[in-house]
Amino acid sequence: MSAKGVIFAGGGTGGHIYPSIAIAEHLQHHQPGMHISVICSTRSIDQRVLDGSGLDFDTVPAQPFGVSPKVLVRFAATWPGVVRACRRAMRACFDEWSIGADECVLVAMGGFVSPPAVWAARSLGVRRVLVNLDAVPGRANRFLAPRVDRVFSTYAFAGATRVGPIVRSAARVAASAAECRERLGLDPAMRTLLVTGASQGARSINEFVLGLCAQHPEMFEGWQILHQAGEDQHEEVEGRYRALSVSARVVGLVDEVGLMWGACDAALSRAGAGSVAEVWINRIPTIFMPYPYHRDAHQKHNVQPLVDSEGAILIEDLIDADANVRAHGAIVGRLLSDDALRQGLRQQLAQVGAGDGADEIAIALQNL
Repeated sequence: MSAKGVIFAGGGTGGHIYPSIAIAEHLQHHQPGMHISVICSTRSIDQRVLDGSGLDFDTVPAQPFGVSPKVLVRFAATWPGVVRACRRAMRACFDEWSIGADECVLVAMGGFVSPPAVWAARSLGVRRVLVNLDAVPGRANRFLAPRVDRVFSTYAFAGATRVGPIVRSAARVAASAAECRERLGLDPAMRTLLVTGASQGARSINEFVLGLCAQHPEMFEGWQILHQAGEDQHEEVEGRYRALSVSARVVGLVDEVGLMWGACDAALSRAGAGSVAEVWINRIPTIFMPYPYHRDAHQKHNVQPLVDSEGAILIEDLIDADANVRAHGAIVGRLLSDDALRQGLRQQLAQVGAGDGADEIAIALQNL
């Protein structure tokens, strides 16, 4: 039976929500009458992102799973209530859309919101799909894969259908560099380095770049910095750039992230699945500095295919700012000073090629 409604489940970070928006855009393009909603967490980032998407959503009090006794107890204690909340949200969608459970598909996007949503969908007879975004599947996705009807993955994953990068329209470059810079309040004629820790920022990256500016100001001559610092670090980072007399524009969460990619000539970035996909699609010469605290180092594995193809540069976050400056200052300097290096990275990214994972999944969902 063709699907008449799709419910996405994911949240906690922008990385679990933005791909839902990307797939939803293509669903609406292919089937304008398709009903779409999202089940997300109660974290403020979820509402902040979804408020600007135009999608309906319901929040549930889902809790992350962890190995510490305290986290396990909290997870177990809240699980039944969260499953019931997911079930209520789904039934409300069926009623509003005037469809049956068998005419709906749940798309789990990974993370801690997905397991209770899949559990609820299973009990209601809703078809279930899992989208895996990381090179190393997390605990939730490994748990859910045998319990869904189909799995899509942007990386190799046993039993999954491989798809291309999943990137929403607002994260794609759609204007000239000068126009993007002007819209972001930057000098339209000046070369631009984008520094980003994604939607929540990254303190160690912030400290690394500020350390470079303080110790090697000559490195940034002729460049301006566009820095996505995270909402809670915005004012501090902005003030420190001002004290260093560095030409910088500091932003928090940006909805039209395609403007940031379009404005930059080079980037320094975390390596979450979303950031890697956006660099890949937009062909941005980038140094990736993966989050250093994941036990499975999945951010490092996310970017490895681009590194292996010589389309990106990978460095290790040593956490300490001075250590990062000593170890990695030279490669940042080379990225800024070497036009041929930047052009070579762009060319290699183009040769790697990339399909449109969001469109591939949207087409499949219509006829699941």
